[in-house]
Amino acid sequence: MQMLPDSGVHTFVKSHTSLESSRRSCLGFSLVEVLATLVIISLITGIAAVSFGPLRQKHNLSLATEDLVRQFRLLRIKAILDKTTYQAKINNQVLHYRLKLGNRWEDWQTYQLSNQIQYNMSGTSRFYEKGFVSPKTVTLSDGEYRQQLIVNINGRIRTSELY
Repeated sequence: MQMLPDSGVHTFVKSHTSLESSRRSCLGFSLVEVLATLVIISLITGIAAVSFGPLRQKHNLSLATEDLVRQFRLLRIKAILDKTTYQAKINNQVLHYRLKLGNRWEDWQTYQLSNQIQYNMSGTSRFYEKGFVSPKTVTLSDGEYRQQLIVNINGRIRTSELY
């Protein structure tokens, strides 16, 4: 006589347990799990926002410096090609420039610089027809970061490191 195991009860318990677990998995996440996830995402976002602030300032400063370098080089090239002198100054985020025709200066022309950056340039700088430039240092700042644009007498323009 061979006894068959009573699989009926065991099968019922097994299928009932798997039915419960599959029903629970269909319900979704609990409130505690959702709140914990939101807290973690908020912390990561807050840390990222704080760390990207200085990066944005440095990027804005670099863009403004490149723009001003382009404008100064353009004025130097115009002076050489037009065989005249150009004069430039910066007031309130605006580059003012004019050219000299004969013995008189023309009216000031303007070029709008970045509104997010503070520019500090004392006096004016001149760009002469032989390529020479009156030496000048311009300090650009955005918040706590600063960069200097240095123009030497030969018209060479260099920038300092961000500090």
